[in-house]
Amino acid sequence: MATRWTVIACLLGLVLTSCNSANENRVELYVAASLNASFEELATTFEAAHPDIDIVIVAAGSPSLVRQLIEGAPGEILATANQETMAQAVAAGVAFDPTSFALNEAVLVAAADLADTSLAELDSLVLAVCDPSVPCGTAAMQLFAELEVTPTPATLETSVRGVLAKLSLGEVDAAVVYRTDLVDTLADQDFIPLTAAKDVAVSVISSIAATADDVSDEARMFLAFVMSEEAQNILTDYGFGTP
Repeated sequence: MATRWTVIACLLGLVLTSCNSANENRVELYVAASLNASFEELATTFEAAHPDIDIVIVAAGSPSLVRQLIEGAPGEILATANQETMAQAVAAGVAFDPTSFALNEAVLVAAADLADTSLAELDSLVLAVCDPSVPCGTAAMQLFAELEVTPTPATLETSVRGVLAKLSLGEVDAAVVYRTDLVDTLADQDFIPLTAAKDVAVSVISSIAATADDVSDEARMFLAFVMSEEAQNILTDYGFGTP
């Protein structure tokens, strides 16, 4: 099986004689940070069935990924956290025929010992959210609008990974994250949805697309795999719904 270590070695110039052949079947995925863990498993599962194909994942905030592609980055597949950012990628000519493949939800969470905090007391908590320019920040603003609150966050992060890091390190009391984070990153930690937010839902639909009309056959194989029953079951295990 081709491995991600082969790609790293090629980039470092350590295995010059084998890099060209290893890279012929390399597919580079540009994946929103909130999708990273699930796509790591999708990639591993796909590689097990196609040992001659090497899947490489580049994870960051969705707008950052689009900017990189516009600037000429070599990714063949783009997976964004929301449809709005994918629409921007299509308009910029770096995404073609996008498909919605997963449903997520913005959730206001806090440390378990703060579970009884009311929305009126939200400003008494140290709060982390994503910047409104990225999908998780847009979702946070929509959630606050639904809850009819206007809290003042202590920090604005460029991706949900930054928010999760603040939570995990105990630097903030509460945050807006994705429901999948409660299944994945925060599963073994003592954070729960705030009671007042349980009946409010702000859905976020993730999209995936080829970055050009002429991407490789291997890239198209992976795109088809993401929509397969096997891949959708993996996404379900990570807490995603079907859009």
